[in-house]
Amino acid sequence: MARTVGVSPAHFSRLFRAHTGKPPNRFYIETRLEVAQTMLEFSRMNISQIAERLGYPDAFAFSHQFKKYVGISPSEWRDARAR
Repeated sequence: MARTVGVSPAHFSRLFRAHTGKPPNRFYIETRLEVAQTMLEFSRMNISQIAERLGYPDAFAFSHQFKKYVGISPSEWRDARAR
């Protein structure tokens, strides 16, 4: 992204954080997990399908990151929303 806008990666990161309050990588992860939450709530796709659709290497990597940032597993999150 930095190359696209013609600045160094460090400068891009500073600018991005100044505008969003988050570093680019964290913003990307959180945005991707927000999409995952929507997919978990409103689609019938299983966890592996959602992981694949969002570009994770496998369901384990997706579930691990989801739990790290959201606090519960994708299955637990889906079950809680279904109630």
